[in-house]
Amino acid sequence: MNEPTPIVTPIRRARQLAYEFLDRRLPWLADAGSVQVAHTPDGGWDVALRIDGTYTTRDSAEEIADLFRDDVNELVEALNAARATERDR
Repeated sequence: MNEPTPIVTPIRRARQLAYEFLDRRLPWLADAGSVQVAHTPDGGWDVALRIDGTYTTRDSAEEIADLFRDDVNELVEALNAARATERDR
């Protein structure tokens, strides 16, 4: 007999994506230097969260950054869907 497929609500999906992303980043997030202040080219200041290790080449870092952008975009889309669902209630 087949088990029923669990219903995955938008908020549950967003939470799971956030958990998975942060869990994979835990070694870097737990580091004392994971939150840094960085000077921007226009003279401002950003607060940066280090979510991965250091790369020896910029190309390698850019490739990994693209993967993280995809992860973050997926999470943002899931969070937006969850918020829309909550508003519609």
